[in-house]
Amino acid sequence: MQNTLQKTALAFLFLATSLNAQSFNEECGTKLTQENIEFIRKNDWFYNGKNNLMNHPKYGNLLNSTFLLPVTLHVIRTSAGTGGIGASQQTQGITDLNTYFTGTGIQFYQASSTHYINSDVYYSIDNDAERNAVRTANNVANTINLYVASYAQGSCGISSFTFSGIQGIVFDDDCYGVTSNPSTVPHEVGHYFELFHTHETSLGSELVNGSNCSISGDLLCDTPADPNLSSVVSVYPFCTYTGTATDGNGASYSPDTHNQMSYSQKRCRDSFSAEQIERMLAALVYLRNDELLVSPTISVNTASISKTLSTGSSTSQTVNISSTPTSSNLNWVATVSGASGPTATNQKTNNELNGSGGPDSFGYTWKDSNAPGGPTYVWNNISGTGTAIGNNWTDGNKDEGFLQTAIGFNFPFYGGTYNTVFISTNGFLTFSFYSAVTGTYTNPTIPTNDAVDNVISAFWD
Repeated sequence: MQNTLQKTALAFLFLATSLNAQSFNEECGTKLTQENIEFIRKNDWFYNGKNNLMNHPKYGNLLNSTFLLPVTLHVIRTSAGTGGIGASQQTQGITDLNTYFTGTGIQFYQASSTHYINSDVYYSIDNDAERNAVRTANNVANTINLYVASYAQGSCGISSFTFSGIQGIVFDDDCYGVTSNPSTVPHEVGHYFELFHTHETSLGSELVNGSNCSISGDLLCDTPADPNLSSVVSVYPFCTYTGTATDGNGASYSPDTHNQMSYSQKRCRDSFSAEQIERMLAALVYLRNDELLVSPTISVNTASISKTLSTGSSTSQTVNISSTPTSSNLNWVATVSGASGPTATNQKTNNELNGSGGPDSFGYTWKDSNAPGGPTYVWNNISGTGTAIGNNWTDGNKDEGFLQTAIGFNFPFYGGTYNTVFISTNGFLTFSFYSAVTGTYTNPTIPTNDAVDNVISAFWD
């Protein structure tokens, strides 16, 4: 009996030792170097509240947009082609990514079939040199490259920032697409779009009162100061902070245990803050735009169609139009030119105003009350029923003035959805403010970076 108990105890000891051997040295291997820190302090658009980039005229209001981004998945196996995660785990990783990025304006799709790398050298990635080599040899341009290995330098994942020399994210296969850990994939992709850990100290330790939030921690002021939540959060679904740490002022921390960029329990991490979302969108549009926001290539199977018809007859011909990548929304317009015969119409003279127009590349058309089938002209005097704008113009008068007002409903316009509008005394509406709103009194060709875009104007010619 004693011998049996001894064997059982040894068995449990062996099991415990085996489990400990599989533990990770650290949750995330994405770190800031001293060179990174100096670069951030000089160049980061959010450092010390330098700028808000979300209403740049080129892209409209990014918080009302959704970007669909391509991902290339690389699964590393042994040289014999064994090991590596299976199809269901591969799919789950992308599903986790999209689930936790819901509401950010960013979603992802696998751009091509999984790329398998059969190599004993890279099956276990043990150092930076191996991680850099596998990415250099296999990265696919214009996609986010995700690598899944059996070992990733003792971390669940290691990402890259926009200023990193070599791009691509490496994951341990125990942290990718698994039920017990749905948050490491979105966590590392958060780094890819320039998010730092909420407990980051390389830029200085953030104080609980938030007085240094824009120059320390993660540089964002809507993420509470975080002492590092590793091992101080209760199990899911409770997710309660149990630590007792205090900051440099002696104040007790009250961190967000649900933030994706923390070291909270993996199933507790399920949200990004508003400023984190803003920072990720800015990183995408201004720093990774050439990499990920590539215009689709349009292909047409015929350059032109020519048919000769007698009066009263008809014909048809199929034209195939496609785009690459195929996931892109394809908006197209077909026009007939060079038509002649009994039904041909005379062209208007240059000084005539058009009574209708479109469709444009987004499918928008317009028609006034003088055009056939146009709306019936009705003058509605709303001086007694409408809400007066008043004299609250930006410059204190009605010349070169503008103001922002709520619309009262969601208005879809050229790929965005808006609930506020800027009104200019120069006779136009725009959904994107920047300095030219106050000085636009001519009507140059649009779109342009020298005047307002995202605009509604009745008499802009």
